[in-house]
Amino acid sequence: MAIKVLKEDGFDVTCYEARDYIGGIWKYSEDEYTSVQESTSFNSSRFRSAISDFPFADDVSDYPTWRQMQKYLNAYCDHFDLRSHIQLNSKVTGLRHEVGKWILEVTSKGRVGSLQFDKIIVSIGTFVKPKLPKLQGIELFEGTSLHAIDFHRPSEYKNKKVLLIGLHATSQDVTTSLYKHASKVYLSHQNGLVLVSSNLRNGKPANKHRSVTTIYFQPRDI
Repeated sequence: MAIKVLKEDGFDVTCYEARDYIGGIWKYSEDEYTSVQESTSFNSSRFRSAISDFPFADDVSDYPTWRQMQKYLNAYCDHFDLRSHIQLNSKVTGLRHEVGKWILEVTSKGRVGSLQFDKIIVSIGTFVKPKLPKLQGIELFEGTSLHAIDFHRPSEYKNKKVLLIGLHATSQDVTTSLYKHASKVYLSHQNGLVLVSSNLRNGKPANKHRSVTTIYFQPRDI
C-alpha cells in the first residue's frame, strides 16, 4: 500500500523484499522466516479488513484463508502495477544517513551493493525473528522442544501431549493444527484473557455491517 501511495504522489519508489515472493507471512513456508500455519485463517472478517480501494472478491471466505490472503495481495500488486517496483530476493543488510542521503546496503543474488535514496520507509513488521523464552532446566526435558516457526507437520504429534507457551495468534493456529492429532494440548500464558469466537449472526460476521470490538481482560480488571 505504501508503494501504491508513493507512486501516485510522484515518487520513484523501490521496494526490497528479502523473500522470493510477495505477501510476507501470508504464505505457508518452511524457510527461516515466520509464516502462517497450514490451518491459518485471517482473524478479522473480509468486510472490515479489505484495503479501502480494493475489496475482496465475492467468493472469498468471510474469514479469509491464508491462500486467499496471498492471492488477494498479489492481485492488489497486479491491479495497481506494483511488481515493477519490487525487487525480490533482496535483503537490506545496512542503513546509514550521510550528507542528506540514506545509504542502503542490499544483498541480492549473493552480491552486495550500496544505493542512495532521499526517503526511507521501514516496513518489516514485528514478526521477523522468533523469540525463545529461557526456561530453567529445559535441557533435562527428554521430549521435543521447538519454536512454532519450526512446527510444520502436526501428524508427527499423534497421541502426544503438547504444551504451548504463549497465547497469541500463532499459538492459536498451532492449537487448531494439533487438536485432531495430539492426545492433549495445554496452553500456558502469562496474562489472563478471554477468548472470543468469531462473531457470527445468522451465519454471517456481525461486523459485516458495523464495527465490533473484542476486549482482552487483564486479571485485575475482572
